Amino acid sequence: MSPDFFNLYSENILRRLKESYDGILINGVLINNIRYADDTALIVDSEEGLLRLLDLVTEVSTEEGLEINCKKTFCMVVSKNSQPPVCNLKCNNAAFEQVNSFNYLDHC
Repeated sequence: MSPDFFNLYSENILRRLKESYDGILINGVLINNIRYADDTALIVDSEEGLLRLLDLVTEVSTEEGLEINCKKTFCMVVSKNSQPPVCNLKCNNAAFEQVNSFNYLDHC
């Protein structure tokens, strides 16, 4: 039952992201998250937008009695620049590790 309860809670949390205007437009559809099982990727076009989404996820998660595992949370910046900008996100006063790639569905 535990995975089912987690899915119900996370679905409720991530549905609230639809209320946000942050994300990227793909073929006229606003996308701000990709998820599978217990993995979620938040997608936006600015650090400010990511902060707003992250704050919303944190707030709603707390309301539901869940918390973000900051040790398993990473930040990745996709940029046309040869040196991507530094992302300064924090969780419980600890900076997120910035990575150049991450595994999603067991692929880099």
